[in-house]
Amino acid sequence: MQRDQIADLLNLHHVLEVDHDDGDKGNFLFGWQCQNPFAQDLLAATRERSTGLNHTQYSYLEEDPILADKIRRAHHLLDGVAPDDVFCGAGATALLVTFAAYLRTKKIAEVYFLSPIYFSAHFAFRLFGIRPRLISGRHAFEPDFRMNLPQKEEAVLVLTDPIWYAGLPLPEIVIDQIAQWQRDTGGIVFVDGSFQYMPWDKVIRERTAHLDRARTVRLVSPSKSLCVAGYRFAYIFTPFSWRQDFSHIYTNIYASASVDTIAFGYEAVDAILRRDITNRLTDRIVSRHRDLRSVGKIESVIQASCGYFVFEKLKFNLPSNYVRMGGEYFDQPRYPGYTRINLLSPAFSLFQQF
Repeated sequence: MQRDQIADLLNLHHVLEVDHDDGDKGNFLFGWQCQNPFAQDLLAATRERSTGLNHTQYSYLEEDPILADKIRRAHHLLDGVAPDDVFCGAGATALLVTFAAYLRTKKIAEVYFLSPIYFSAHFAFRLFGIRPRLISGRHAFEPDFRMNLPQKEEAVLVLTDPIWYAGLPLPEIVIDQIAQWQRDTGGIVFVDGSFQYMPWDKVIRERTAHLDRARTVRLVSPSKSLCVAGYRFAYIFTPFSWRQDFSHIYTNIYASASVDTIAFGYEAVDAILRRDITNRLTDRIVSRHRDLRSVGKIESVIQASCGYFVFEKLKFNLPSNYVRMGGEYFDQPRYPGYTRINLLSPAFSLFQQF
């Protein structure tokens, strides 16, 4: 992916934002807003917890050791391994930008990446003058996928798991190859796992959790996996050695957090462990996907297995002025006619109209 291609991708998202108001504020069929009818107890518990917090003082997510320890214990249960350090932030994008700023302060001027990565990551790298270098011309689910991993010491590799727009986790063999590369070169791996923990079969098997913890940074977003985007809460697992500098950068860019976000963090970790909200959401997602396929309204050679996005062909015609998000938004030109579909979109009723 050349610099002009990245510029084109960022421009597409800019046009979507400016000319189309985020496609009706993200509520369109291919957008990112979700309907979640299963979150009422979580929201009520968050509001109740928030009333017991001090609303008159600055509060800092990253300085809450009790919350961090809660997350560490939760992921020991989920992943079978406890992370070294936990750093909480107000949403995944805030942590992506902080990561880019951290690299720049360490005089790291280039990163390698496995496409696709979220457009906010491209924006952040460009903002801080970091050159992203592509290691494959294909996405990991494609049959002819190959990686050209950098054979240099301590290179930085950025990847996204799952491949969110298509609803697919990275294949095990790809993660195994990256783990071996990390052992051979001492490479640093950043995993944007914002959409992790929504497997359709309800079996948690997050293999990126088992990469070298001393050289891996992994981002998790409960706001996304619980489909409660109104609260901005995410966290990353980092090596201990990153803590002081990373915290300094984050605090100077984003300052304190709202107490409501902190309250949500505590309740969200419990909800991720209980799985009740996520399981009910995935039941709805799987049912909708199966039904749309069975009546011939969508079709794809890709068999999605996680998250709420799928990458498919629509088998009916929408109005010509309806905003679409085809492969060009995800550096994916090899599936003409395909588009990302949000199976939890507020606009899902469009399927009943055609």
